[in-house]
Amino acid sequence: MPTGADELAAQLNRAQRWITGWGWATVVCAFVSFAVPLFFIPAVAALVVALVGFARRRVVLHYEVDSDLTKWFNDLVTGWPAFARTDGKWRVQTSTHLNRTHDRKTNAGAGDLVSRHDLSFPTRLPLALNANVEVPTVQAKRHSLLFLPDRLLVKSGGRWSDVDYNHLDVTVRRIRFVEEGSIPRDGVRLGETWQYANVKGGPDRRFKNNRRLPVMSYSEVTLSSSGGLGWSLQLSRHEAATWWQRTLRARPRTPLLTSARLADAAVSSALPAPTAATTNAAEPGPPTITAPPAPVRRPKSGAGNEHVPPDPAGRPLEPWGRPWSTIEVAGESFHEKAIAALFAGAPEYKEPGGSESREKAVLVPDPGNPHGAGHAVAVFVRGHHVGYLPHEKSAGYFPQVSVSTARGCAVTVDARVWAAENYNGSGFRARVTLFVAEAEDFGYPASMPGDANAVLLPFGNAFQVTGEEEHVDFLLPYAGQDVAVTLHGITVEKAGKPLDLVQVRLDGEPVGRFTPATSAKVGPLVSSVERVGGLPVARAAVVGEPTKADVTVYVARARDVPQDWFDSLRPLA
Repeated sequence: MPTGADELAAQLNRAQRWITGWGWATVVCAFVSFAVPLFFIPAVAALVVALVGFARRRVVLHYEVDSDLTKWFNDLVTGWPAFARTDGKWRVQTSTHLNRTHDRKTNAGAGDLVSRHDLSFPTRLPLALNANVEVPTVQAKRHSLLFLPDRLLVKSGGRWSDVDYNHLDVTVRRIRFVEEGSIPRDGVRLGETWQYANVKGGPDRRFKNNRRLPVMSYSEVTLSSSGGLGWSLQLSRHEAATWWQRTLRARPRTPLLTSARLADAAVSSALPAPTAATTNAAEPGPPTITAPPAPVRRPKSGAGNEHVPPDPAGRPLEPWGRPWSTIEVAGESFHEKAIAALFAGAPEYKEPGGSESREKAVLVPDPGNPHGAGHAVAVFVRGHHVGYLPHEKSAGYFPQVSVSTARGCAVTVDARVWAAENYNGSGFRARVTLFVAEAEDFGYPASMPGDANAVLLPFGNAFQVTGEEEHVDFLLPYAGQDVAVTLHGITVEKAGKPLDLVQVRLDGEPVGRFTPATSAKVGPLVSSVERVGGLPVARAAVVGEPTKADVTVYVARARDVPQDWFDSLRPLA
């Protein structure tokens, strides 16, 4: 039956109290039964009551979401695994501003003293709740944020409340943080400082155990609402933080809910607008499965489908930015045969659940499309034309895709293709989802080599380059920029024995090299590309100070790269 937010929060709190109360009663009775065997009977009875009561009180949410809200929630769910892979993630518990000079000197020159603990980003649900959709969750000890399609649920210990998305404010800013713990693999290191610093930033000689501490660049994400929500998070990847902010802000406006009061806030104004349906777990209800994609209609005769876009050509080239966004391809209904051909070896797509495959899609500019307003972008998978970028998206991507195509490159992105025939008697259904970078991140920096055989290596861990101190004057003009570097296998003599290393060059100039350990992790990628006559290119960032410069290269370890990537390498002219 329809329910408002207040009712949902009340049901969750009742279920939580039951779980907690009878759970402790069972534990106490079981403990006493060791001394008084007769207490074994009350322990069993308490357990039965707890399980039966839990089954009756557990809140079940069944969503049937459609229109723009479906796309928004799918974007959030599909992007969550990549977002959760952020290595450094914390919730700030307390932050104290340091006013006295002595306090700053004894805390590595920091302006604020921060207490924080680790976060996790699961999709599993707590015991009191069940739903037919995956729920992206932020978990911090006994506190959680659950991002449902219609509201944000807040769990504080054993207390539940909710926040309307229309009241949610998300802000992101870059911060400098003196890291005393382990350095996240994907973090950006800005420099170093001393645990006990003098007023000029140098080491305080009065302390014998003074140690160097890295200064990191993190992103601070603040989630707040007028109803009392206040979470401050730190993430080691700025692009992850901005993806999260963009996604939450992009949610379509919906009627306001009635937000339940948070633990330390006043009651929000009541504006009921039922959007979810709740059922009692003991009663029969719909199966808890994710709703299938919207049906694809068959094309009608004379629908103007005669236009044929140019075929993809050129060597595959992935965009520069990381694929934080998802785009649903439009027009699959006109390409049923092409999509069905992708599943020729997977007949299970004709079964009720359909079939899904991970693919590489190629984006091809198609300015001649009569319905594309001059900026249409066609999508091909394994040479089959499966649709177009949506009109509202293609205008942003068309310029960068056109530039890369004109240079003889085939712009390649990850894709997921789903298809089912006669799904519940509804006919052929299909969906093609692209995982892409933002349009502004499609272009390449000026340092991208013009060599026609350049091969962009897969994005991955952050590896620090050594030996930059010998190239400070050359690197300082690049400080604060994302750059493209080339990697080269070299052999040096050490203790009379040959040692294989990876050298890093920027605009053709050597700027350092990897350590032997890092070279062993990345070397197989470099040698595989060089073996076919290619030039290995990797993403990097340069951070500079007046007297030093650091280069961090972002490249996957060879063991983390799928075999398909190696198999796709072909001899280059």
